[in-house]
Amino acid sequence: MASSYLVVLYCVTAGQNGNVLGSDEEEIVVLSWLVYDTAKNKVVAVQSCTVKPRTADINENVLSEQCRNETGLVEEVVKSGEYLENVIEQFHQFAKTKLGSDVGRTFCLITDGQLHLRQCLLPETCSKNIELPEYFYVFFDLRKEFRKFYQGEEMQSIAEMLNYLSIEPDGSADYGIRQIQDMAKVITRLSADDFFKIRELLLLAPT
Repeated sequence: MASSYLVVLYCVTAGQNGNVLGSDEEEIVVLSWLVYDTAKNKVVAVQSCTVKPRTADINENVLSEQCRNETGLVEEVVKSGEYLENVIEQFHQFAKTKLGSDVGRTFCLITDGQLHLRQCLLPETCSKNIELPEYFYVFFDLRKEFRKFYQGEEMQSIAEMLNYLSIEPDGSADYGIRQIQDMAKVITRLSADDFFKIRELLLLAPT
């Protein structure tokens, strides 16, 4: 069954982000997702959750200076968040009730590059013995699809894709929501240009 929805997934860690996301193995502090209806070509749901690192109970400061400067996050907000396993369960319940059907799963994940899953979410959940639903192991890489479709240079960020397409970035105050809304803008343009005819699923081996 073809996916009726794309779920844009975006992670922010307490340490390095961007093209070095997860390289320092810092914990996730924001998990944002957006649901894109591929039939109607529009966003139908947006959510951004602050994630409380397990180190927050023993360390006074959990956020790196880079993270604070880039995202605008503050210690107090992060320390009042939910633990990662609770946030994943919230998403899973949302997916079951809002995106499920009698004939199977109706959605597939899409990320900005592969680090959000390969180097961030999967290693952290594995180290914390958090079980991920099977749909986290199949996804689309927006950067890869973008390059393949437009046959141009590899894009290094969401901002570069927006600039290539001459699209204004989102103005939301929340960092995570800005990222997923900007990805949705790129997906909308790709959809208008018949992107959905050539998508390539990527598979991750369960750890």
